[in-house]
Amino acid sequence: GERRFAWCKGYCAGVRVWTPQGALTVSPPAGTRPVGWVRGAFSPDDRMVALALRTGDGVRAAVVDLATGGWRVISEAPLGGYRSMAWSPSGEWLVFTASQRRLMGWQRVAQHALELPARPGGTVMSVATARP
Repeated sequence: GERRFAWCKGYCAGVRVWTPQGALTVSPPAGTRPVGWVRGAFSPDDRMVALALRTGDGVRAAVVDLATGGWRVISEAPLGGYRSMAWSPSGEWLVFTASQRRLMGWQRVAQHALELPARPGGTVMSVATARP
C-alpha cells in the first residue's frame, strides 16, 4: 500500500510529513511542541494527521490540515492511557484515549470532541476502528 510517515527529531520544533503527494514540514502552534512518543494517525484521505502536542496544561491531541499546515488543538480532554488515536474509516471522527480511562471522539465537521459511551474498565492501550 501507500507509505505515509510523520516524524520529528530532537526537541521537535517541527514535524516532517511524507505522503505519496510529497513531503512538508509543519510547525506547531506557539507555546507547544510535538510529542514524538505518541503514535499519530493519518486520516483515510491523507488530508490530515493527528499528533500529540505538549501544551501548558498537558499532552493534547491535535489535528494538522496537511494542505494548509494549520493545527487544531483538541482542548476538550488531555490524552491519557497509552495515548492512542485512530480515524474512523470515513475520516469524520478521530477517536483517542483520554485521561480518567475515557474514550473521546473528535468530530471533524463540528470541530469538537465528546466523551464516547464506552467504559473500558481499565487503561486503554490501543484504539482501532473497523472498516464497514
